Amino acid sequence: MMIDKKERRNILFIGSDFFGYYKAIINAAEELGWTIHFFNDRIRSTTLEKILFRLNRYFLFASSLAYYQKIIKKFKNCSITDVFVIEGQSLTPFLLRKLHQGFPSAKFTYILWDSLSNYPYCSKLVPFFDKVFSFEKKDCEKNKKIIFHPTFFRNEYASREKAQGITTYFASFIGTAWPEKVKFLEPIKRTFDKEGRCCFFYYFLSSKTLFYIYKLRSRCFRPLHSKDVHFTKLSDKQVRDVYHSSYIIVDCPPQGQEGITIRTFEVMAMGKKLITTNEDIVNYDFYNPSNIYVAKNGIIDMSNDFFRTQFVPINESVFQKYSIKNWLSSVLDL
Repeated sequence: MMIDKKERRNILFIGSDFFGYYKAIINAAEELGWTIHFFNDRIRSTTLEKILFRLNRYFLFASSLAYYQKIIKKFKNCSITDVFVIEGQSLTPFLLRKLHQGFPSAKFTYILWDSLSNYPYCSKLVPFFDKVFSFEKKDCEKNKKIIFHPTFFRNEYASREKAQGITTYFASFIGTAWPEKVKFLEPIKRTFDKEGRCCFFYYFLSSKTLFYIYKLRSRCFRPLHSKDVHFTKLSDKQVRDVYHSSYIIVDCPPQGQEGITIRTFEVMAMGKKLITTNEDIVNYDFYNPSNIYVAKNGIIDMSNDFFRTQFVPINESVFQKYSIKNWLSSVLDL
């Protein structure tokens, strides 16, 4: 369903509250003069419900159906122009049919928030949308309905003027300590330690139980002690403060993901240097070897000029291309 570009948008937004990205999207929509209603698609609350859902999403079908029927009832007479879904963890083909019946005039747009190789179930949802976007080129190549579209940086990260200030840390990493990430990150951290560089590496896991499971199952985790891992997330402001105080930021995408992470664009927006495992980054218009170092297998060469030079400013038109407002306007076909 196509919406007149001049028409005021009234958006039903279904997505995750992961790291507060939904708040930034809501703010961008409101800046564009749109009305937006957010509903969390992660409707499991107890640990048992989360475990059951991971085993089989249909275990909680009744509660999911009741949840979406309540949304439909509340907004069915509100002239919803867009049903905008990011990730859609709790959705099923049946529930999407219900949403179509409830909002027959709305345009349905789907944002794949991860690689289909990591979340293959999401491919079953693709046919129920008018437009589908992904930052994973390989998924777009396999399914021609999926449109390639990079992600964005949030407004609060657009602070290039602070980039050249005094730094506390030579390099920093903040993120989930998946074993495949630790395998890449620990050699980099050891290299910096040998050079006497002050670094901030914040490994996060949701529980100590998970830490000990990884200790048993993953060789790269065995040298780590529980004091090396944190079980409390840093706030978004704390993350930004650490990054502002860092010369280099290290990013390691999840295994199986080849697309550029949001973290990459936020580092760019802050005017900070980046070390990443993502080799495809050299094909993007913002790539500059003075700003971005591609590390293979956690190996870095400290003699590279990257480690001695300042961040080279990015062209303004390229910079604005990746703003959240431009991203939202683009995917909703303003």
